[in-house]
Amino acid sequence: MQIEKIRSGIYTGLFSGCLLLASVAIHPVTAAATLKDAVITEADVYANFRYRFEHVDDDLAPKDANASTLRSVFGYQSGRLHGFSTLLEAELVNRLGGNYREYPGQPGSTRAVVADPDSTELNQGYLQYDAAGHSRLRAGRQAITYRGAPFHRFIGTILWRQNWQTFDAVSLENQALADTTLSYAWIWNVNRIFGDKSPSPLNDFDSDSHLLNLQYDRFSFANLETYAYLLDFDNAPAASSATVGLRVHGAVPLAAMAVTPIYALEYAHQADHGDNPGDYDVSYQLIEGGFNYSHTLFSTA
Repeated sequence: MQIEKIRSGIYTGLFSGCLLLASVAIHPVTAAATLKDAVITEADVYANFRYRFEHVDDDLAPKDANASTLRSVFGYQSGRLHGFSTLLEAELVNRLGGNYREYPGQPGSTRAVVADPDSTELNQGYLQYDAAGHSRLRAGRQAITYRGAPFHRFIGTILWRQNWQTFDAVSLENQALADTTLSYAWIWNVNRIFGDKSPSPLNDFDSDSHLLNLQYDRFSFANLETYAYLLDFDNAPAASSATVGLRVHGAVPLAAMAVTPIYALEYAHQADHGDNPGDYDVSYQLIEGGFNYSHTLFSTA
């Protein structure tokens, strides 16, 4: 099972509109000379807001659902002192209107599910240590992704939902070798998108999971990635799985041409893991191709 794949079969039709009302970007962590500088002078405070209207027509639900929700995020990121920094981030999801179930099996409603629960929670809260300019250690609640959005296959925040998925974990990222990023994480809890009011295991996965990801981007025409994700959930053993895979993607520039072919190739193998009562063995293959086109319409030269 993919950690991020939690809405399979919930709805058959979807209309979703998102509006970013305001956003203040998180700046890179900056070095500070004193504790005061780290906590105040070099710190960043940020906020962002996202409104969503969603309509779900689900053949498995007696009634359609409409959801009008607002996601608000308020955060604080300190400066870095002797390699240490911290981040605290609150996430609020407000149910502004509509009629829907917030999680599968929620009593008192026959509406379809829209997994945007009314909630207030700590989205991220971790202590970070940066060492020697090439290593980063984080401990606490954090987002973990190994690919840029929207390519969060297997591991991700499920960022198209209002209540993002985060992980209580210790994670390490190392870039000591040229053109190489080695990442490892041990996860003891998965904070799922259905919120704390939903029953176990919809609210959380009680986890003893290990993630290993290696990326190499030396070549201009190919980025290489290999990974092993060992997911073990005590309160959801049927969701425990072991996935290993390899991905190659990149672009092939063509001299004196405005068109650049792009591609992605990926293979993964998944099987039951931990206390999973099942016995399964499946493969995943991906082949993608396309092109980038750039052309200057106007020139001031």
